[in-house]
Amino acid sequence: MIIPAGPTEHRGGRGRGVFGTGYNNAPNSSLNSLQYVTIASTGNTQDFGDLADSSIAKASFGSATRGFWAGGDSVPGQQDNSTIEFTIMSSSGGGNDFGDMTATKAYLNGMSNDVRGFMVGGATTPEYVNQSVIEFVTMASTGNGSGFGDLSTITRSGSSAASNTRGILQIGQTNPLPGNRRIEFIELSTGGNTQDFGEVTTLAKSGSAAVASSTRACFMGGVGTTGNASHVSNVIDFVTISTLGNAQDFGDTTVAVDALAGASNSTRGLHAGGRTGTPAAEALKNDIGFITIASTGNATDFGDLVTPTRYLSGCSDAHGGLGE
Repeated sequence: MIIPAGPTEHRGGRGRGVFGTGYNNAPNSSLNSLQYVTIASTGNTQDFGDLADSSIAKASFGSATRGFWAGGDSVPGQQDNSTIEFTIMSSSGGGNDFGDMTATKAYLNGMSNDVRGFMVGGATTPEYVNQSVIEFVTMASTGNGSGFGDLSTITRSGSSAASNTRGILQIGQTNPLPGNRRIEFIELSTGGNTQDFGEVTTLAKSGSAAVASSTRACFMGGVGTTGNASHVSNVIDFVTISTLGNAQDFGDTTVAVDALAGASNSTRGLHAGGRTGTPAAEALKNDIGFITIASTGNATDFGDLVTPTRYLSGCSDAHGGLGE
């Protein structure tokens, strides 16, 4: 007989990636539905439940037991919000009230270790003023967001991921365009402003997704802008979290997309959904692809979302920020 090891909440059922909310282009079509996959396998998503709020472009992050969804932009007739909801990762139920951020924000990004969850940058709604603020919550409790520090610039639609000690942040969209290639970092157990880490390999990108193991962070997709030319990227970059330096090329996503979501366990990273083409002629995608984070190479087909979706968010219960 083998006695199970590790904390009770880590035993059995871990390894889920949950994707949620987003927009599918029909009138008033923001979604409050959640769907999940088992990251170590392949296949299409299954229903997980619903959040109370259906606004898009939320920050999301997870602990070993909970998934979190914060803020978001409304569609016409719905309310912009500062709400933070949580779900129980081992169940298939809906959202529960956790607290509120310090302001109504959307197009922000999230990351976490095993204690704290972080909400980074974004734009206040409905004014769409970019922000530099980083907030955090203690995931095992409930309550409102608290100030942690600031990014070097006001930004939205960036991406972030973490090890157990350090958070890595790809800046995203700054004004005026073409934006910023900068990568920054914070030490998660303290408070304070970000410090310079390096740069991504390609054009300044917004709307990317990030995944991480305990040692590497990968930034996937996004829309790059230079002058009057825009293109949606299939590039995957990676950095070694404990060091400093510019990103290196990892490979390509299965489809060139921005406004996508990511989720990972300690081995695999997934990209899901998003839009491709120019903003004037965008096509939404339901593709899910996966990479092996410790290697390099192009993403491989994993399965599909229930519906093609952009500005969705993703989290997991076994990513690189969680102690094993």
